[in-house]
Amino acid sequence: SEEVINEVETFWTLKDKFKKYGFSHKRGFLLWGPPGSGKTSTSAIIVSDMVKKGGTVFLGDNPHILAKALSQFRIVESERPLVVLLEDIDSIINNYGETAVLSILDGEHSVANVCFIATTNYPEKLDGRIINRPSRFDKIVKIDVPNAEAREMYLKSKVDEMIIDGFDIVKETQGLSIAHLKELIIAHHCQGNPIKDVLARLQKMKKKVSADSEMAPMGFGLK
Repeated sequence: SEEVINEVETFWTLKDKFKKYGFSHKRGFLLWGPPGSGKTSTSAIIVSDMVKKGGTVFLGDNPHILAKALSQFRIVESERPLVVLLEDIDSIINNYGETAVLSILDGEHSVANVCFIATTNYPEKLDGRIINRPSRFDKIVKIDVPNAEAREMYLKSKVDEMIIDGFDIVKETQGLSIAHLKELIIAHHCQGNPIKDVLARLQKMKKKVSADSEMAPMGFGLK
């Protein structure tokens, strides 16, 4: 996540270099991984940074409307930095077709001074024209569940104790997502459910997600 956030931030300083080599100032990132792993959180940080710097963000779920909006926006604001967020791009393609999405990424409706951020839980549903074509999505990045250091950092930002009723919470949450950790805090600290029961329930949920994730392809540039 940090790598993507930093690269997007650097991208906005490279406009002159893109122009020097005759390229449109445009970049695309496809974030994939299990549900709740932090894809949306990563996107939210990028969106927040863009707005703070005076840029504009489009949240698109209908590529036909988005194409018109981007065209009209560039008439008024030809240079303003722009982030386009396409959450659950597999669902967007399923609802509106791949051609409509491709026309925005690098087709007839594409614009410059833009960074596309797309997310998916199901990369196996995406065609090679999406995941194997730089200039559409230049980098495909797996946002996986947080490691022990990241889990501890998140938990300590919310609660003080890391040992509860004899359970080492950081250790016992191995393989859990940020969404799972949030539910742990709500279920135990807010609602008072026994930590043992909460951990057992969340680990059961994790096993279901892990089983589904094994269906993702190992090729297509995904890593």
